[in-house]
Amino acid sequence: MESVGPGAALEQKMTHFVQRLIFAGAAFALPLSASAHGSEFLVAKALVQTDGRVLLEITADYGDNPMIANEAEAATAVQRALRIADGAAKLAAPRLEKRTQPDPDSPLPPDPFMTGKPHQLLTAVWQIIPVSETLRFAVPDAAGQTVILWTKNLLHPEEKTHWVMLVPGEQSPPIITSRKAQLSPPYLLSICAIGIVASVAARRLLLRFRVVLGLFIVGLIISGVTAFPLLHELQFLARMLGIPPDARPADLTGLAHWIATVREGLEVTYQNYPWMAYGTDWLAFGHLMIALFFIGPWRDPIANAWVLRVGIAVCALVIPLAMICGAVRGIPFYWRLIDCSFGVLGAIPLAYCLVLVKRMKAELAQSSSVERL
Repeated sequence: MESVGPGAALEQKMTHFVQRLIFAGAAFALPLSASAHGSEFLVAKALVQTDGRVLLEITADYGDNPMIANEAEAATAVQRALRIADGAAKLAAPRLEKRTQPDPDSPLPPDPFMTGKPHQLLTAVWQIIPVSETLRFAVPDAAGQTVILWTKNLLHPEEKTHWVMLVPGEQSPPIITSRKAQLSPPYLLSICAIGIVASVAARRLLLRFRVVLGLFIVGLIISGVTAFPLLHELQFLARMLGIPPDARPADLTGLAHWIATVREGLEVTYQNYPWMAYGTDWLAFGHLMIALFFIGPWRDPIANAWVLRVGIAVCALVIPLAMICGAVRGIPFYWRLIDCSFGVLGAIPLAYCLVLVKRMKAELAQSSSVERL
């Protein structure tokens, strides 16, 4: 790996300085040229609202911007154009809107060649709750787009609209939100109430999740434990079905014939080859080990949701295993269907647990956004 020495760092600084110098010169001509070339930039609006929140909109004109070929590239560009500079919070997934006309409040003059004509605009919209009284935005180095950011403060409507041109690697001037002074007691109470409700909802979802997954774990344990005394269980089942101990399978039909056949096979095997039961002992052990893996998501559902997905995949694989291997081993078709039902019945609670995990993520995200206040 090539090391980066002082010369490379100095070269990077000089390159950045020249880049800023070029754009600084262009900024003087921006009000004159933006009408003809405004589509070559991404236009961002930061509107400080009366409740202290900041409405951020970033718009790309993918119809006229030579650097953006289509709507998909526009969606990527607007979502990675800006970040919050202080790093205390991250921009969540935005709401994307298609528009045909630029913002009428924008300080950039309209394009005279597009007057009355529809544009191909894609706008990403965020509602930001600032964590301090000032807010800075930065253009990531990898953004690849120049952003024109204009701000308007509804808390001080007498102030003029400000705009600034930002190239990759630059930060905006601080945007005064006056957050602490503007949050009224009713607003604070409503935010606290939302946080409490979200926290309670998350706890209820966690309880429901643990009950459902706990039942699944218990089912695995029972399946494992009952795989040890197979012969005793078959003899008990035969008595429950009224099959005499000395009955020959050839004299029976249907389910009784199958149960008597399996019982006879286990009796002969255990009598002559008792070590064969060691294989089913490992089968029982495997069920118990699988149950242990689900303790992870039981304790931390969000971090270990992958275990649930693997479990659903395994449940799906039960069906081809039962149908293919069962046919090879001479298992009756109706009994193979019973084996398949274990995969179907096992996937249902796991799928429901995944749904609960998604809901818990949403509730915790809402609760965390309130806690940052």
